[in-house]
Amino acid sequence: MAADESSYAAALAEVAEEVPVRSGAFPVLARDLAAGAEDRRTIAGLDGHRTVQELLASPGRPASLVWFLVRAGALDLRPAASDRPVRGR
Repeated sequence: MAADESSYAAALAEVAEEVPVRSGAFPVLARDLAAGAEDRRTIAGLDGHRTVQELLASPGRPASLVWFLVRAGALDLRPAASDRPVRGR
């Protein structure tokens, strides 16, 4: 039995301010996904700039997709640009 979307969103709450970045495993996994229109919009949003929280505000069921991609190793989570240390300091 699958969890509901709010359960996936709650599981991602701890990393809401992190930015998901496609890993080397992403192309292989994405090729096998049967992504619908809403999932394709979420996948297009995986541009290395949007936080998990921003992605979860997208239409459809983005939390379950993002959760699955993170768990499957297709996404790496990184601090948002504002959280990264500035070089040379």
